[in-house]
Amino acid sequence: MLDLFRQLLDYEFGYFWVLVGMVLIILESLGAALALASLGVGALVTAIVAFLGLLSLAGLLVVFVVASLVVFGVSRPLAHRLSGEGGKVKTNAEGMVGRTGMVIRDIGGKNQPGYVKLAGDEWRSLPVVDMTIPTGTEVVILKVEGATLTVEPCQPVTSQEENA
Repeated sequence: MLDLFRQLLDYEFGYFWVLVGMVLIILESLGAALALASLGVGALVTAIVAFLGLLSLAGLLVVFVVASLVVFGVSRPLAHRLSGEGGKVKTNAEGMVGRTGMVIRDIGGKNQPGYVKLAGDEWRSLPVVDMTIPTGTEVVILKVEGATLTVEPCQPVTSQEENA
């Protein structure tokens, strides 16, 4: 019995690689984004090579690494495409469009920029149409040009004369 156990744990025998492969594939169910499954399949390929007689540790490790990388390289893009996660991620300026901020210094019109606070940062801002947007107004970012935001109010702005 002890001899069988030693054979199972001997890296030169295919049983070791089958065991490693199965454990990694089972652990993949915990949600490792195909990383562990790729390693598991790489271990199973290595087990096949070990059963065929390639008994050097260096050779088996090379087979394991190459097989794992190939499986990972093929499965990752395929999984993104199938899950709908393959779309472009918006970053920097693109990621700001559609977000809301608060006017912290009046925006006086197309020729009088004000400032909007967005995610803790203050941004120079202009309105999308020539209008005044007072301090305290919530605005949505429509466009980013350099360090200047083009914004419009989330709610219609009422002028001071209408309130009087």
